[in-house]
Amino acid sequence: LQQTQGAVLSDDGIPMSFGSDAAALEAMSKATALVDRSHWGVIQMTGRDRLRFIHNQTTNTFTQRQPGEGCDTVFVTSTARTIDLVTVYVTEESLLLIASPGQDQRLIDWMDRYIFPADQVSLMNLTQSVAVFSLLGPGSADTLKQLGIELGPDLPYGHNQIVDFRNVSLHLGVGSDLGLAGYTLLVPTEAAAQVWQSLTDAEAVPLGEKLWQQLR
Repeated sequence: LQQTQGAVLSDDGIPMSFGSDAAALEAMSKATALVDRSHWGVIQMTGRDRLRFIHNQTTNTFTQRQPGEGCDTVFVTSTARTIDLVTVYVTEESLLLIASPGQDQRLIDWMDRYIFPADQVSLMNLTQSVAVFSLLGPGSADTLKQLGIELGPDLPYGHNQIVDFRNVSLHLGVGSDLGLAGYTLLVPTEAAAQVWQSLTDAEAVPLGEKLWQQLR
């Protein structure tokens, strides 16, 4: 689908460019751009001790976090060296972690070292079963509204919720992982093409990995 839209793919299947960087930059500043971040890692953490555990393993505070909240946090070594910066969404039943590309299994292996038998913490790697799309730009909320997804005003960064899109259950978070207005969607892989097509039909302009790295 992305190749029919002009995507040039890397050997790993990552859309590096859609051949229209100028249009994507304009959309990002004036309307809506769309980026495929499905090569990023997605980890699910469950168990009653999950908030205490991630509070102890990362730099942000989690013990008082409520479902629907979210934030960025950094996994660090015992000598405060950075392992990875992740975005965490707090839900009723779990924590959803969006990790940097290629870091999902490394983080799981790292956390496993500190989960003791008495800890009620379980980890699952969802990277292969979840696509990650981010909308960038001031028109992002209007793009979602066109698709029947209406959000409250002035939602804080990291706010997250389940939304229904044409019988597909999506997890939507406020923030694009760049210093720009936007939203991030976690989409079941079997619905990824449908959702991507709907977003581009709503005039979100695809943006490739090269431009993402430039913006980052």
